[in-house]
Amino acid sequence: MPVTGLDHINLRVADLAASVAFYRDVLGMIASPPAGESDFSRGAWILNAASHPVIHMGHVSVSMPGYEGDAMTGSGAVHHIALECIGFAPMLARIQAAGLNPRMKEIPDARLRQIFVNDPQSVLVELNFREG
Repeated sequence: MPVTGLDHINLRVADLAASVAFYRDVLGMIASPPAGESDFSRGAWILNAASHPVIHMGHVSVSMPGYEGDAMTGSGAVHHIALECIGFAPMLARIQAAGLNPRMKEIPDARLRQIFVNDPQSVLVELNFREG
């Protein structure tokens, strides 16, 4: 049975409020408390515009069934996460208004513009904007 796509990623964060605010307020995603929760004290789901879960976020103090390791080192190394985006200029403006230091790259042959920025936990986030 083939893999048909990435469902979501899980991030373990020490500062849940800052991380939720980054993905919600800076990147313009939707933040929702986890199922059965009424607030963001233990975790959050970060959704895209179609309300599909992209990032499952949990505070480092909350245990995860099936994994009892160090929440900040996780189960392996991740270099970055890449998100497909629209609205390059408004996104860049929000990132700069938040006082963050974005890096840009253009790949003309692929008709791709990219913004790279670190989230509050120093996870590198690659934002991809495809033309046409």
